[in-house]
Parts: sequence; structure tokens; C-alpha cells
Amino acid sequence: MDNWKIWKKGAYLTEAHIHFGDKDTVENYYSYRGKSAVEYALDQVEENLKRGLEGLDLLKGLAKPDTDRKKIAEKLRQDLKDAFLRNVMRGVLIGYGFSVPRRAEDEPQKVPVDLWNQYRNSSSNILKSSSLKMEEVRVAHSSWLNVVISAYTKPAGRPTRQDHIVESFETLADQDSIDFSKPATACYGMVRQWVLNNYPDEENRDKGLSTKAMEKHINPLFRQYKMDSL
Repeated sequence: MDNWKIWKKGAYLTEAHIHFGDKDTVENYYSYRGKSAVEYALDQVEENLKRGLEGLDLLKGLAKPDTDRKKIAEKLRQDLKDAFLRNVMRGVLIGYGFSVPRRAEDEPQKVPVDLWNQYRNSSSNILKSSSLKMEEVRVAHSSWLNVVISAYTKPAGRPTRQDHIVESFETLADQDSIDFSKPATACYGMVRQWVLNNYPDEENRDKGLSTKAMEKHINPLFRQYKMDSL
């Protein structure tokens, strides 16, 4: 398994609860966090109007509006972090980082389960306990690990074009040459041509580049890239 590829695809720890959070909760959180005290007060007045209140009653609920707004935003943020931590403990989300002190040759390592006990006290990309500290922590979805395993682990036996297909897809995706609004099959021809141009094999020109091979190696990556772009 290539820990570097998993780590690079991951979301930074400080943003992971947002990146992997429930979309409605995230939207509400940003809504309350972004509102000013005046905007919050106007919303409350509008709500009072809908309830049929008049006169001074329209000002009900406006006491310390900014404090209330911040409390709601903080509650939503905590809900997102709690849900994130539950998914980590269930193995749905997996963190990778670097042990401190970090050496030049080190590669990202999986965050030990017990180190997540310190997550609530962390406000950075660092997790630490009395005996261990990890920095530059990023979080990946477990489904991405399966993609990495299938896409980057060479099978035994007859060699295939798997690595070339994966490299082609990632290169074209990073260049924004793949339209993720279309089906995955729409990029097969482009990927095939990139492989032929960059890894010509006159003896076995089209070997390993069949539609079936494209489907096997591209579709999991296509789904993951599309999910990450949402």
C-alpha cells in the first residue's frame, strides 16, 4: 500500500470534520458562523413577524444575539467533530501523519487508535500524547484505501498496462482534461491514447488497453475523484 498516495489525497485534520461532515450540518454551520450580529437579529425579527408578533414583541429573542449565534455555530462545529471522531473509531476514516521527530526519509504512518483520544484538544494538524506526537496529520476515507490497493498493487503473473492506465488517468485528471460530469467511459479513449503516446509498445500495441481493462482500473478512480470534487 502506498502511504504517500493515501496521505496526499487526504484532508488536513483541521478541515477533516468539514470535508467528511454531513452536508446539511456543514451548510448550517457555515451559515451561522458567517452571520453578523445584525444579520442574526434581522433573522429573529423576521421569525417574529412570521409568528404574528407586533410592536415591541418583534424584539423578542434579540438579547445578546451575537452570543446566541456563536453558541449555535459552536454546537454545530462540535456535532461535526463528534461525528468525525465516531467515524474514525469505526474505521470509516483513517488518519496518516509523521511521527515527531521527523526524519527526511520518513513516510506517512497510520495514526494509532489511542492517539485519537487527544483529538478534542487539538486545533491544528498535530495529535500528541505523553509518549507520542504526530504532525501533518491528514485523513482519508477507507474506500480510498481500497482504490489505492487495487490501483497501485501489481498483480502476480502476466504483466498488464495497469500502472500506465492509472498514471494516464491521474495525469489527465490533474490537468483538468477529464470531464467528471460525463460517464467514466467517456474518458477511456483519451486515457488509451495517452498510454500509447507515452508508453509505445509496437509488439503489443493494444494489449491491456481493452474496454474491460479500462473499466477495471479507471472506474474506481473516477468515482473517487468525482466524490472528492463535490
